[in-house]
Amino acid sequence: MNASQSRANQTRSPQAPLFLRLALAGGLVLASAMAVMASDPASGCLQGTANPEQGGTVTMSPSTPCPPAGSTVTFTAVPAAGGTFAFWSEGASGTANPVTVTVPATASVQEVQANFTGFGDNFDDVAQLDGPQDGTDVAGTVEFLVKATSPGSVTAANFYLDGHLSKTATAAPFSYAINTGLLAPGLHRLDVLAQDYAGRPVAQSREFVALAAPTISKVKLHHAGGWVLKVFGTGFASTSKISVGTASLAATYKAKKGALVYKDGKSLRGLFPKGTAMCVKVVNADGQTSACFTYTRH
Repeated sequence: MNASQSRANQTRSPQAPLFLRLALAGGLVLASAMAVMASDPASGCLQGTANPEQGGTVTMSPSTPCPPAGSTVTFTAVPAAGGTFAFWSEGASGTANPVTVTVPATASVQEVQANFTGFGDNFDDVAQLDGPQDGTDVAGTVEFLVKATSPGSVTAANFYLDGHLSKTATAAPFSYAINTGLLAPGLHRLDVLAQDYAGRPVAQSREFVALAAPTISKVKLHHAGGWVLKVFGTGFASTSKISVGTASLAATYKAKKGALVYKDGKSLRGLFPKGTAMCVKVVNADGQTSACFTYTRH
């Protein structure tokens, strides 16, 4: 074969197929059907999944696997007979059904998971969820505990914080401790998806408010049949303490007034010498501390 024939054969050779290598379970999987992800990194890919698989189905509209980044896709959870849609997790959160998700600007597959329950028992039949109640203001570390109503009635529990699986417990105690100091201040949601004695999923949820770091806006010290110290501000909780110099005072939290109140005639008079500027701080249970607020008793 001469050189011109060799070049002609190279020209006629088919182009090698394009494969995307995905690292799954420690190995490499060839996925030629998803080559579009490699060729168009500006598009994200979405996939709807059901948990458990027999719990139902998830549809997406439009059904394009990898729509343009920034566009929206609507997912609808359709429970199987006898089941109930509970909540979304992974790429979505909340209980609205259907739910709209914005396509991420990434070449990886983002899973949108619909969690289903039912098929027999409900959560209250097999367990009790202990922890902060709905709408509770929390600070520091809080714990949620799934307490089985009888031995063996619960075999596992998954804890989803703001739609993302945070912990799986496969043996008692089925508990999850949350350091709220690591969360953004504001409303958060915990969904618990437990498995009952028959392997059926049952769900329960709670919403709580993570407090911001404490901030003092005003301090009052007055005498009315006894000395009373009032510290006003935001980010306080029932477990917050008032710090004056080296003293730590276990105050009472008045939520409606946004104030911590401490009553003790003798100690307060000594803690605030007349004409001396004193540093007042509020310390939350999680260690978050306010800036120093200077107060002088005249």
